[in-house]
Amino acid sequence: MKRAFTTLAAVLTIAVLAAACAGPEEAAPAEMPEDFQFSLVWNTYGVSSYNSETGELVKTSHATHPEDYVTELILDDAARQAAWEAISALDLADYPAEYDPNPGVMSTPSMTLVLTVMQNGTEQEIRCEDIAQCYDAENNYTSKDKKGQAFMTACHTLIRLITAAPEWQALPEPEFLYE
Repeated sequence: MKRAFTTLAAVLTIAVLAAACAGPEEAAPAEMPEDFQFSLVWNTYGVSSYNSETGELVKTSHATHPEDYVTELILDDAARQAAWEAISALDLADYPAEYDPNPGVMSTPSMTLVLTVMQNGTEQEIRCEDIAQCYDAENNYTSKDKKGQAFMTACHTLIRLITAAPEWQALPEPEFLYE
């Protein structure tokens, strides 16, 4: 019995030391950092964009008069929180700077997603350029794997948040559409 207790104590000690030496996880902070900002470029060929730091919202850069499709959107606290929650669900360190959520799948036209996240004094950009437009029956972005799906879901959440804003709705409809 004494030997079993000694063995159990040794195993528990090793487990505690191993956990302590493993270091902190690179998890998202529990609260939105004060300096949190993001920018997103999206759509066919990346013609739409939003930058929460500057407030610049571009419905389309593909127009005869692109300046008619630009406005300012300052997210309120609830919208910033929703954006942060969508982004913080990702393990940003797990994504390379150049990423394809659907490798081997092509579409014409292609799509661009560029997500840049600024928080805690750092900036990370994930570029998905010339990627396939993959959607499910509800018109949500899709990916073949869990990591890709998480990224696509976060980007789609941000896009819905931005395009639901009255500022987006007030801009004219694009004059050129892709078929």
